[in-house]
Amino acid sequence: MKAPTTNIIKSTKIINADAIVKILLKTTVRLILQQTVLFSINVRPTNLTVAKVYLWLRTFLLPCKKNAITPITLLNAPIIYALPVQINSMKLQNIIIVFAYACIFAISLAVLYILRPFSYTDNDASKLQCENDRIYNTGPNYIYTFGTKLDSFNDMKARKLCAYDIIWDYGGNYKTPGSVNYKLSPVIKQESSWSDATIIALGVLITGFLTSNLILRFLHLKFGHSLINLAIIVISGSVVFLIFLIKPSKEIYCANQIATKVMNIRNATYKNGIYKFTQENEWFKKMVGPLYQACIK
Repeated sequence: MKAPTTNIIKSTKIINADAIVKILLKTTVRLILQQTVLFSINVRPTNLTVAKVYLWLRTFLLPCKKNAITPITLLNAPIIYALPVQINSMKLQNIIIVFAYACIFAISLAVLYILRPFSYTDNDASKLQCENDRIYNTGPNYIYTFGTKLDSFNDMKARKLCAYDIIWDYGGNYKTPGSVNYKLSPVIKQESSWSDATIIALGVLITGFLTSNLILRFLHLKFGHSLINLAIIVISGSVVFLIFLIKPSKEIYCANQIATKVMNIRNATYKNGIYKFTQENEWFKKMVGPLYQACIK
């Protein structure tokens, strides 16, 4: 009778030892798993990190055998903790992607604004028709304008040209006629076009979007190109353009416009681009500033 009792007692001790070992193993693995996942979340709260931690623990710590401890129950608590961080991370990721696309759209709008067409007077081809039936080219005779009418300085030169057939009378040797004796026939030309500006802006937009998609694929990030997201990108990009880019775009546009008009006058009048007379140089200084400010406004 004693022998069987002893065996039963020993068997009971063995069972208790196995139970204790299993409990300790489960507790240790649970603590390691929770701390590892929570540490990864604190360091880099992304879906990819949580997935890597899960796969690593499942492969090395919790092999899928018949009587192995299942990782599902151990992962319940950490996943619940990770969900808010994952959701916030996804929202932040989508916001950053939308903002990047919006900036690309805003840049394309800025390109369209800068390259939009404008008209100017071709002073080399414009004509001055006098009352005595004489016809002069305006630019080669030092008569020019930024618009379709002559200012007082060039009006005086045009009257003397038609009356006396002279130029460069800066000393006032000839009396200026009291009435207008000419008719200005300006030749208006257009710089750039809406079609060219649109094509270039679309090229910038498409290039930016394709580059962004390649970057997203390289980083293994996903972004849904739905109509709602497209509308958000267009609206956000328009806001970014109106707040941050419209002023510098307008400045570049106006600077290019003024430079084109000045170069036209230089090529028509001086050919080599050098001011030959102080009076002409002073006129340019007087006219360019207000013209630029009027364009900016």
